[in-house]
Amino acid sequence: MSTIIKKLSSRKLWACIAGVAVGIATALGADSSTIQTISGAVISAVSLITYIRAEAKIDAAGTRNIAEINAVIDKIKETVEKITAAVDTVKSTNDTVSGTIDTKKEENSTVSGTNDTNN
Repeated sequence: MSTIIKKLSSRKLWACIAGVAVGIATALGADSSTIQTISGAVISAVSLITYIRAEAKIDAAGTRNIAEINAVIDKIKETVEKITAAVDTVKSTNDTVSGTIDTKKEENSTVSGTNDTNN
């Protein structure tokens, strides 16, 4: 189907069709208004098919770009999740270390208080 559409959007094909149609119309004795109508119809068809094909290419490129952008966004989300998990781990480790330090301070103050009573 794609090959047929590609061939139908060829300006050379439509120029050939117009030439053949005008030649046949002239050979059959058609008047100039009929020949002009045939030529106008062929030119209109070429314009329409070319426009549709160009818009289809633009839409396809836009869809591809959107897919690429969505893939990058997904990677960014994954990275943010990893960073968030790492930050949570650091916070947890920090809380554990802070708790350990507080415990050691309490032990030291208890030991220090015991030393003061012994002196």
